[in-house]
Order: sequence, then C-alpha cells, then structure tokens
Amino acid sequence: MRKRDKRLLVYTLTASVLHALLALLISKIPVFYGTTPPENLFDDVHKYFLYASRALSGAIPYRDYGIEYPLLSFPLFLIPRLFTSDFAVYRFLFGLEMLFWNGLAVYLIARYTEAREGIRRVPGRLAWYTLYFLLLSPLGIARYDLAPMVLGFASAVWWFSRKEVAGGITAGVGALLKVFPAVVAIVGVLYEALKARQECMRGTLAFAVTLGVGAGLWLVIGGTTGILHSLQYHLGRGLEIGSLYSGFLFILTSLTGGWISHQYTHSSEALLTPWSRAVAGVTFPLQGIAILLTLWRFKRSGMKDGVRYAGASVLAFLLLGKVLSPQYIIWLFPFITVMGGKTGERAHLLFLVICFATTAIYPWGFTGLVNLEAWAFHLLNLRNLLLVCLWGILLLGK
Repeated sequence: MRKRDKRLLVYTLTASVLHALLALLISKIPVFYGTTPPENLFDDVHKYFLYASRALSGAIPYRDYGIEYPLLSFPLFLIPRLFTSDFAVYRFLFGLEMLFWNGLAVYLIARYTEAREGIRRVPGRLAWYTLYFLLLSPLGIARYDLAPMVLGFASAVWWFSRKEVAGGITAGVGALLKVFPAVVAIVGVLYEALKARQECMRGTLAFAVTLGVGAGLWLVIGGTTGILHSLQYHLGRGLEIGSLYSGFLFILTSLTGGWISHQYTHSSEALLTPWSRAVAGVTFPLQGIAILLTLWRFKRSGMKDGVRYAGASVLAFLLLGKVLSPQYIIWLFPFITVMGGKTGERAHLLFLVICFATTAIYPWGFTGLVNLEAWAFHLLNLRNLLLVCLWGILLLGK
C-alpha cells in the first residue's frame, strides 16, 4: 500500500472514531438537549424498535401494520432488534449502526477530496464535516438519515465519475430508504440526456430498474394497502412547525392579527393558521419549480460539477417541502463538505452557522416554537433565510 493510501486510511479512521466518541458522549450529557427531554429526542428510535418488535412477534410489516417509511428502511430498524429485546440496548446498537454509516460517509468524502484536490486537502474537509456532525449530535444517532445521506452522496459521486450504473442503483436504493436520493437521480438523468457518453442512458436505466424491483417487492410484502398507507401518511401531513412556510405564516399572522395554533400530528408539530391548508397544497409545485431552476442552472454551468448541483437539488427539495425536520440538514453534510474554492469557503462557514441555528431550534429551543414564542420563530426564520442564501451560493457561486 502506498504512503498516500495509508494517510487516507488514517484520516478516515481518526475522524470516524472521533465522531463516534462525540456522538456517544453528547448523548449522555443533558445540557446538549436544551429544553427537549432526551426521551423525546429518541422518540423515533423507539418507534423503530416497536416496528421491529412487531415483526419478530410474527406480524408482517406494511401488511399487518402500517409503516410510514419506505421499504428498505425496515432492515435498518430490524438489525439491532435481532440482538436485544431491551430498548436501552437497542438504542445503543442503533446508534452504532448509524455510526457505521457515518464512517462510510467519511471515507467517501476523503476519497472524493483526494481525487479532486489531493491528499493534503482531506484533513481540512474532514474537519468541516466533524464540526457539522458535532453541532447536530446526538441527532445523527437518533434518526436514520445518515444512511440515505451516504447513498445520496455516493450516487452523485459515482454518477458523475463514469460509474453511472452504480450511481443509478445507489440512487434507487437510497430512494427506497428515504425519498430524497431520487432528487440526485433527476440531476443524473438530465446529465445523461444532454451529455451522455454511454448509449441507452445506463444510469437512468439502472435507477428505473432498481426502483421497479423495490416497488414490486414492496407490493408483494405489503400489498396495495400497505403502499398507499405510507404514501397517504405523507400526503396528509400539514405544515411542520420548522418549515420555511411556518416561519413566514407566523409573521403574517402577527401582522394581521389572525389566529395561530399548533397540533401534534404525524409524529411532529404542525402549525395551524387560516392559510396553512392553502399553503400546504402548493408545496409540491414549489418544490418542483425549485428543482427545475436548479437543473436549469446546472445546464447553464456546462454540467461540469454534478455533485455540487445534486446537493443544490437536495437543498431545494428540503427547503420548499412542507416538512423541514431538523435531521434533514444532515442530508447536506457531504455535499457541502466537499466543495472547494472560494465558493466552498463561503458555503462551509454559512453551513456551520446553519447547523448551529438548527440545534438552537431543536433540541435546545424547541419549547419556544411549540409555545409559539416570537423569539423562536425569529431564530427559525433566520435559519431558513440562511438556507436560502446557501442555495443561492450553490447555484450562482463560481
């Protein structure tokens, strides 16, 4: 093995171990939870535990009981449950499972950075990633978003480095874990359609086949009813209290004197105002417009940096969605980390502030949002405005 390869391995292992220690340490310190009780932050993990437990008792997921997550998320819930029936142990094992995915992310970032900028840039890039991971800990081990994050980033890297088939398959698998890696595939499909080097758009075909096989398996396991339950669950959601729209509607109701309230539904807090239902109805078109604008900029740029515009598309998708849960920021970790040049420097600093503001909102100050306090919504609007600025940097930066 060459010296350069050894350094890459040392950097990867050092960062991965450091992240594991940080996540596990922070998860034990109450001050990092702010106003949110630790058991509330790990509510989703408890839900995963219950889903897996029902399967081990003989029930068939999606058919005998509903799961709102796509098909391939279930193996992530099941694996740690195979080793324990105690929730405290399950939570620890699930955290280790997420840290394994985080290690894969660190390795992909290091390899990608080495290939583009040389080995000397790797420690700096991993330092930025460590800061992002630190600021959103222990959220990384309290949700399963690190797994689709890795697949979404890997898909972008492979799709735009002459490994289109691997990119298409990875995007398909990622979409069957959590929908957003499909947005990466949209960028890849445009690239192949306008500037393909291979016949038959191999990445696009691989993505379509992977989704088709996954949907067929999902149909066999859960039937039409199981799939429809998962889809209807998300279609029926209101405006999540942390979304871009909720911050805007809070200002609108404050200025007009309209009524405002909140409701816990679909495992999250939804903001209720006279305009919430109407706004929720236009979020999907707005997401589509934002993604199309990103694709247009990608085409105008000469399509030379697919990974960057894949990240911009993911950002557009999460920013304009009616749900903007704090863990969604994790999706952007590798895309922002690997950016280079002056544009990368601006993006790194801005994203660091975004991560800090996200943690200040949840879990530190989430009680303020739920109690509809003005300061909490001002902080939310600042964070969301910074996300808009980050999107602008990704689209317009040189």
